[in-house]
Amino acid sequence: MSLVARQQMATLFGGTHWRVRLPAGWRGEHDDTCATVAADSGVGALQFSSARKEGRPVTDDDLRDFAAEHVEAGARLAEVSLGDFTGYHLHFGTEDASWRNWYLRRGSVALFVAYNCEPSQRGVEVREIRTILASLASDEPAA
Repeated sequence: MSLVARQQMATLFGGTHWRVRLPAGWRGEHDDTCATVAADSGVGALQFSSARKEGRPVTDDDLRDFAAEHVEAGARLAEVSLGDFTGYHLHFGTEDASWRNWYLRRGSVALFVAYNCEPSQRGVEVREIRTILASLASDEPAA
């Protein structure tokens, strides 16, 4: 299937300050604390939450502060640019789960994204997660 055909099959899903394209077979739902995206027959969940900083743009220092607990525990931050957003990514594991966190910003919007799955399933959905995050868009002006 061509890239154009796959993009036409994608579904838009998002929150107040962000949106992504979900590939065929993926769905999204909102609850009181976050938005969750998962494949119909998937192994993990991708969760999004956002906040707006009043009066000033979100900074890299703000994002590093959000990630500080994991960095202090040994995780390494890597710079990322995903669609309209920039920020940092890190990954870590526990006995029960493999985690990938993204701390992103655009203008006055901070976007936190977390993916988790069982450790044995760690790489199964990587390609799809990268595709979804690369489609991140926002109407928020850049700082």
